[in-house]
Amino acid sequence: MPRVTVVIPTYNRARFIAEAIKSVLEQTFRDFELIVVDDGSTDDTAAVVSRFTDPRLRYVYQTNQERSAARNHGIRLAQGEYVAFLDSDDVWLPAKLEYQVALLDARPAVGLAYTGAYIFEDQLTFTEQRPRWRGQVLKALLMEDNVVCGSGATPLVRRACFARVGGFDETASIYGVEDWDMWVRLATAGYEFDFVSQPLARCRVHGTNTQKDAEKMEQATRVFFAKILAQPAYFASGEVSRARVQSLLEFMVGRGYYTARQMDIARRHFLRSLRLYPWQGRAMEYLLRSLLGARLTEAVREWRNRLGHTLRYRKAD
Repeated sequence: MPRVTVVIPTYNRARFIAEAIKSVLEQTFRDFELIVVDDGSTDDTAAVVSRFTDPRLRYVYQTNQERSAARNHGIRLAQGEYVAFLDSDDVWLPAKLEYQVALLDARPAVGLAYTGAYIFEDQLTFTEQRPRWRGQVLKALLMEDNVVCGSGATPLVRRACFARVGGFDETASIYGVEDWDMWVRLATAGYEFDFVSQPLARCRVHGTNTQKDAEKMEQATRVFFAKILAQPAYFASGEVSRARVQSLLEFMVGRGYYTARQMDIARRHFLRSLRLYPWQGRAMEYLLRSLLGARLTEAVREWRNRLGHTLRYRKAD
């Protein structure tokens, strides 16, 4: 049986999925199976996948049920000791699995190993996410952010973890934060996290956010945080502050509207975040950014992207 199962959930990503598959097949670690779970695509996804003849690749089709259901389908089919996920518009660098398998083999207490990540848009790499958190990371996940760089694109997880905590939440109301929800559940179960410091994945950002997307993301974020706030055990010891969790919620909602260029709405949420926890530094940073206005913010973003392309793109090749 293969040591690793790689699951690529996909929906109408025919123009990207070949690059994702190729990045898996070119891994220096070779003992894996690759399961592409097509979540009801209506484009040429099946035809693109069929061009690959590597025997380690398996294609399965299901009616459209969203990404969590596709990932869970892949987990049920998995034979590997370890499971990795790759969204079909992201790509891996060649040594990713090699480094992560070595880490998990050496650290039996670790349930999840992640890596650094490059974030890119339109082939311009504009930022690099560097890992910070290892060991028991529950407090960080509850009060800081989704601390797993690249979220769904970088983790390698012991398959036994899913047998214990279950699969990804398939509830439609949590779509968009289902990764974060899973990492919280793994950390709550006591699994340690660790990381490979190098950026070994490239995660694509799509510049098509709209007001409707931000509203949908707000709803999902509030459902996710409601699950956290409804658990008294998280707050019983006093190490996790309810006010900081609520502040993080408002910051994340504000950041969604900021990304969608809805600055007035974003500012309201950043101010709520700061009222709940005045030392929420990122809320202050984004509040100041939002005061620049949508046009100037977009200009700064474009300049940052081009500068990032100049400084970092070669490292992402």
